[in-house]
Amino acid sequence: MSDQLRLEAAENVFNNAFQKLINYDKQLFGDNLHEQTLCGRLAIYLEEEVKKDDIHKTFPYHADVEYNKMQQGKVKTILNENAVNQKEKYVKVRCDVIVHARGEIFKSYDNQEIDYQKENLIAIEMKKESRGKKELESNQLRLRSLTSKYGENYFSGLKVYSWDGVIADHVRGYLVGKLIRIRKGSKTLVVETYIETEHKYTEFYLLPPPRA
Repeated sequence: MSDQLRLEAAENVFNNAFQKLINYDKQLFGDNLHEQTLCGRLAIYLEEEVKKDDIHKTFPYHADVEYNKMQQGKVKTILNENAVNQKEKYVKVRCDVIVHARGEIFKSYDNQEIDYQKENLIAIEMKKESRGKKELESNQLRLRSLTSKYGENYFSGLKVYSWDGVIADHVRGYLVGKLIRIRKGSKTLVVETYIETEHKYTEFYLLPPPRA
């Protein structure tokens, strides 16, 4: 499957799952619940959708909430672009929801040549806008880092996890990142899409009216 087809498949998986969340669990958005409740429901629909798609035939993909480990049980970190020193450069991270292969690609191929692009598919953050600009910007930074295609050696001896097959402490290479912004009292949901570190587009979703 080509890179473009894989990206389209990942987008379809998210769109179908997110539409299910809106249609089946719309009342949760109006109850001022914690984002984790909504993420848990979304993960269920993501798992359903990814298992129906052809992209699942090569490797078993899963949707996980607050997943913070990578290969060999290491804690996931990302590069902090705004850090002023080495200590702050690497930040432990838990993405709200991810669709990935749980490291099975690494376990299955040992020393053979591996296409690491197949490991990570979708990274999702969900945030109430009422939490403030700083938290929204933190989520945007995280998605830009998670969707980057390559690493850089900022410091001597650093190995960076990248799409060209270098395993390191940083998690990158997600095909697409989604930031779901919840507006209190609004019937509109805002979804920002990130691809290869860039904010590509923003979509608006209307919550359906309550049933009569």
